[in-house]
Amino acid sequence: MGGSQPQGDHYGMARFSKVVFALSAASAITSSAQTFTTLASFSTSAGYQPNASLVQGVNGNLFGTTEYSDESNGGLGTVFEITPAGTLGTLGSFDYSDGADPQAGPVQANNADLYGTASTGGANSAGTVFQISPSGTLTALYSFCSVISSAGRCADGLSPNAPLIQATNGNFYGTTNSGGTARVSVARSLRLPRRVC
Repeated sequence: MGGSQPQGDHYGMARFSKVVFALSAASAITSSAQTFTTLASFSTSAGYQPNASLVQGVNGNLFGTTEYSDESNGGLGTVFEITPAGTLGTLGSFDYSDGADPQAGPVQANNADLYGTASTGGANSAGTVFQISPSGTLTALYSFCSVISSAGRCADGLSPNAPLIQATNGNFYGTTNSGGTARVSVARSLRLPRRVC
């Protein structure tokens, strides 16, 4: 299951069936009665092939990513928002400069923005760390393969495909699928930019 609410509802996605679902338990301790509900089904216009976990935002809605979208949305994936009642919308679409083909779901930071990784795209075609505001402004914060080692390798890693975590110090931590000086995964930290209020 991707995420949960205190009431006992659990949310998840079925990758190839393009469905977001909810599984409600009447009572986790006293009853085994459960209801399976399809909240929304994806179409190519809203993005398709959701393949990562969901996060429930402070507004109560669920957020996630799709690996692909139709050409009218750039074809490179989306960040979507869905209400618990099942209204599905595209919060933002990737355009390669800010990333493409996200493989992991976003996390909501202390500042209410969503942050995540895209496995390709960005300035060096090696993936990005992205930020998307609640209004849908999508920005690449970091492009991987920006640091080249003396051996000509991406010293800072490439192809991130795991979710970020935010530590109590406010920094984000994550890993890349490959790269580094030994051509293996790289663990990275990223400090949030200071926001001017």
